[in-house]
Amino acid sequence: MSKYERYIEGVNNGTIVVGNLMKKCVKRFCELRAREDIEFKAKKVQRVIDFYALLRHFKGKTAGKPFVLEPWQEFIIAYIFGLHKNGKRLVRNVYIEMARKQGKTAFAAGLALYSAF
Repeated sequence: MSKYERYIEGVNNGTIVVGNLMKKCVKRFCELRAREDIEFKAKKVQRVIDFYALLRHFKGKTAGKPFVLEPWQEFIIAYIFGLHKNGKRLVRNVYIEMARKQGKTAFAAGLALYSAF
């Protein structure tokens, strides 16, 4: 089971404490994934996650070390890149909001780099 699937399971059963909006986000993701007309492509998600493993931190104590995604970051990637309808990604525009010091810039840079290639 992947980290994002464990994250979804943890949010749904209450072992991972999240805010109301994240609970709704996970619920919607599960509903979309269960629909007949929407296909979830786990290989595409894994490809993006593997791409992040190629990236390296360039600053601070983690400089030179690979970028390791947290489960909630993998969930965001699964939501963006995993859901497909009629051969196209379902999620085309994204608004991601997170607290200070959570790695917004590095995470967004990885998404931009992957999308550019």
